[in-house]
Amino acid sequence: MSSADAFEIHIHDVIHRAINVISPDDAAQTDAMSFWVYADQDDPRRQVADFNYNTTSNAKSSEDDAADADEATWN
Repeated sequence: MSSADAFEIHIHDVIHRAINVISPDDAAQTDAMSFWVYADQDDPRRQVADFNYNTTSNAKSSEDDAADADEATWN
């Protein structure tokens, strides 16, 4: 197996585990998912991948603090 194949399998496994943490109730009302990859402390050797999601109920409860419904969904 090449290192590229091993990396692809690793990323797949990490994403799979992250998505499987979502409760069934949240999964049923998930509006948005995001993956953000960045270098921790601007060090390219320390890559971090953050996975986030938002639900319909969370977006609705955030609408008063957002510019509009779209911002509440994505932020």
